[in-house]
Amino acid sequence: MDPAVLSVVQATVKQALLSLGFSSVFGFALGMLCHDRRSIRVLLAFPIAVPGVVAAAAWVAVLGQHGFVHRLLGEAFLLYSLKAVVIAHVFFNAPWIALRLIEARSGFPKPQAEAARTLGASRFQVFTRVEWPFLRPAFTQALAQVWLWCVMSFSLILILGGGPPVDTLETAIYSRIRYGSLNMNGALGCALWQILLTALPAFWLMRQKKNRLESIVSRAPRSASRVQRAFEAFAILIFISPYFLMIHSKLFSGLHRDFVLEALGAWSHSLLISLGVSFLVFILSVGAWVGVRRGRSAFLLPGGLSTLVLSLALWRVYGGFIDFFSGSVFALIAVQAVLFLPWLVRIGFSLQQTQPQKELEAARSLGAKPLRAFLQVDLWRWKGPVLLTLLGVFTASLGETAAVSFFQGSGVQTVPLFMMRLMSGYRFDEAEVVAVSLLLFSAVLFSISGLFLTNSREVHRC
Repeated sequence: MDPAVLSVVQATVKQALLSLGFSSVFGFALGMLCHDRRSIRVLLAFPIAVPGVVAAAAWVAVLGQHGFVHRLLGEAFLLYSLKAVVIAHVFFNAPWIALRLIEARSGFPKPQAEAARTLGASRFQVFTRVEWPFLRPAFTQALAQVWLWCVMSFSLILILGGGPPVDTLETAIYSRIRYGSLNMNGALGCALWQILLTALPAFWLMRQKKNRLESIVSRAPRSASRVQRAFEAFAILIFISPYFLMIHSKLFSGLHRDFVLEALGAWSHSLLISLGVSFLVFILSVGAWVGVRRGRSAFLLPGGLSTLVLSLALWRVYGGFIDFFSGSVFALIAVQAVLFLPWLVRIGFSLQQTQPQKELEAARSLGAKPLRAFLQVDLWRWKGPVLLTLLGVFTASLGETAAVSFFQGSGVQTVPLFMMRLMSGYRFDEAEVVAVSLLLFSAVLFSISGLFLTNSREVHRC
């Protein structure tokens, strides 16, 4: 085995374990202390909507030479180090773990705990013997998902870790293809190790009960004291505030015309690619819903593969037909569509299992064709989850960094790629402008999805 690849494997495992460990501690504490309320769910879900390249730019602004940490401590010793990567992962992943715990706690059968207390059990015994066994599946599933995210993380490690000095399997695949001489064997070796580290957790997640598509804003608020509300707001804002520290009064001052035109061009490319990805995901999902009866779990497999592993596989298969180094828009759309396809396919398969069979059969008995029966009887159940998932695909595609970095060319420049080029050229002020624009746009889409969920006719459990 290549010693260089083994060294990268060790660095990847170390980074993922540290990120997972600290994320689980803070996420568990946050999830157990916060009540299940609409505002809590929205705030905890927000970091998930922040693109990774925006989070990286935010942490550069916080930990960099002119950032808050430098002004407080007098030096920027955290930037471009493993510490910076772990901190960024914790702030991204801990709210997700807390959200999953809060969701699980909201369904906990309280009579069981009350019965244990009447039998003389202490609060600790009630938690360890009654409540924790109920919460453990959600917690372990959240940890498995966080492990996958940490192992497959790209933009945070590339920007905050510096490429080296922090080099993981994901960045190693990228560097062996894009930096210096082409090292295909080294890239394939890193991809194989990447699959080995992610396959088992991904398979285990697929074997668990299916995730529920439910509103993060639709549940009725629960009572809490003012002190409790203040503590919850303070704790959650700690995890959200770093993304907004880039916004200041002088942010948009001194922008020149060439930069604005280049930024608008990057936005146009990103919007067109995201629309193409969303459309292709929808078309492929419809084909899967209509034509696939067996082997449905195969559509969930890309969820356990990183973007660069999928990109490398696409290049190996179709490299003889497409020049990927020239900047292939088709490759960008195809890779992202495969990556996000499981989101919508899983929703559709779950909705198919809960179809109103009696109503559909009644419509067909009255002469309606299958398509018309579906449109008149069952379409209202599908509109909300499908449109919401497509909005999530669109948002995620806007901030996707790995695929556009792998297939970049002179003719294709998206917003994340434009940001990375600005930061690599030490144009951090301009990179912050682009990062804030992407952050605000993502926040608007996140708000629209929240309103859409609130006004949805029905909450579907998928």
